[in-house]
Amino acid sequence: MKTAKMICECECAVQEDKARDTATRLFAKDATLWSENAETQAKILNRLGWLDAPEAMLSLAPQVIEVVDRVRAAGFTTAVLLGMGGSSLCPEVMSKVFGTAKDYLKLMVLDSTAPESVAAIDNAVELEKTLFIPASKSGSTIETNVMYAYYYDRLLKAGVENPGRHFVAITDPGSSMEKLAAEKSFLHCFLNPPQIGGRFSALSLFGLFPMALLGINIEEMLMRVNEVSSQSSEFVRNAMSLGLRLGTAAQKGRNKLTFQMSPKLKPLGDWIEQLVAESTGKNGKGILPVVGEKNGAQSDDRIYVQMSVGTEATPECCGCTKSPRIEIKLDDLLDIGCEFYRWELMTAAMGVALEENPFDEPNVTESKQNTMALLNSYSEKGELPLPEFCGKFGELIRVSPTAALHDAVAAKEGVAPACPLGLAEALRMLTSTVNTGDYVTLSAFVAPTAERLVALQSIRGALGVKTGCPTTLGIGPRFLHSTGQLHKGGPNQGVYLVIATVANAATDLTIPGYPYSFGTLCLAQGLGDFSSLDRHGRRAMLLLVDDVDKALAYIADSLK
Repeated sequence: MKTAKMICECECAVQEDKARDTATRLFAKDATLWSENAETQAKILNRLGWLDAPEAMLSLAPQVIEVVDRVRAAGFTTAVLLGMGGSSLCPEVMSKVFGTAKDYLKLMVLDSTAPESVAAIDNAVELEKTLFIPASKSGSTIETNVMYAYYYDRLLKAGVENPGRHFVAITDPGSSMEKLAAEKSFLHCFLNPPQIGGRFSALSLFGLFPMALLGINIEEMLMRVNEVSSQSSEFVRNAMSLGLRLGTAAQKGRNKLTFQMSPKLKPLGDWIEQLVAESTGKNGKGILPVVGEKNGAQSDDRIYVQMSVGTEATPECCGCTKSPRIEIKLDDLLDIGCEFYRWELMTAAMGVALEENPFDEPNVTESKQNTMALLNSYSEKGELPLPEFCGKFGELIRVSPTAALHDAVAAKEGVAPACPLGLAEALRMLTSTVNTGDYVTLSAFVAPTAERLVALQSIRGALGVKTGCPTTLGIGPRFLHSTGQLHKGGPNQGVYLVIATVANAATDLTIPGYPYSFGTLCLAQGLGDFSSLDRHGRRAMLLLVDDVDKALAYIADSLK
């Protein structure tokens, strides 16, 4: 594992003695690093278990491996992780990076409530040989719970004897998931240390059990992390220094952290994106990770991160030779464990420089509450309350701007936009409000098929060309537990194109024991996100679509 280095530091230089002092206080679990409020400090102290996780988990690794051996002996060939955000991103990254070792389990991750995503899992697995892993720190995560209900019912209807034996849960002690695991006689229930928060849980049981199912040598990975994780190590001081520099630069307006990854490491960007965005995006401040952008325009608000592994070439830094950039080179793929720890340390240090608590996520909770309010209304009235629409494109797409977008257009053009709006007009209205220092986000509450991801990336690229701004792509509902926090709590520099889908009765799926379907839940999450953006004065345009694939084609054509 090589030390990361920053090139062309510019305004993000920081004194090394400050990095050493921050490391000392961090490992002493001094919550005053982030807050002077006693109540906030107490909450922070209950979220610092990740610091000790490498050592603590090394002692638990034999237990994890023993459960994996039981799973393999029971004849399971596929595992499906049912989770969201911090419970699902690390396993997904490791599955994409490592694949499956011989005689171990194929790992699939279900972190979408779109009916097509659930159906895709149905079609891909042999139910009798599939292990399901409901993963939720609180045990109350709505996505995890409805997925569990759906697959437990499927096992029952398939005549599987003792369906609970097809489940291994990962949760905190005392959660409702732990109780459920006991009631239904799950094959096993891992109880994770409660002092570890979701997005900081990669090197805990939430990450390690799925890794071990893939056949990854978790003991070797943890030993590598332990070798570099002491307070006085160069690795830790380096991470503190980089995190402080990034936070300091963000305070001065350079807050777009743009990732350029070598091929094998590309999936890792999604995990870093969640960690940084959800941790820093609050109180009008934050750092926006830009992941998976192709040929983005150079701008003075960017810092670049180039990551490569082994003999893979460092990605070409497109036009960033004069911009600050961080170079990180891994010796081999098992060093990803050290990268998890490095970025957790860096993110904690970013919070110090930004003078904010990186361990809470207030606007993620807000979005969950919005969704539940919409679902409660649906339960009472049989339909979801929709926003007022300002136009439509045939019978396919309905458009609705936030009040802030409407006002921004009126201020810029001297006249309020007239309704009804066509699709091209709606998109022009959105992009016309972009200013220097802004970014554009495409948020799509759709099943992320390979074809749709290509179409969405094409739309993202067109938005970047049209505006000259950094762009991001979020797939709902997963991004609600990631960049969604920064969208509402971070600086008001984003413009948002939100695509939500009306459920198709022919392809929708019911959820046993719940008064709504997967399609209704997914739409409620999209509407709840848009409502939050509206409430926080964000410039956003909602496109409510009936046929996703046709709609994406029309959107792309309208941006030409």
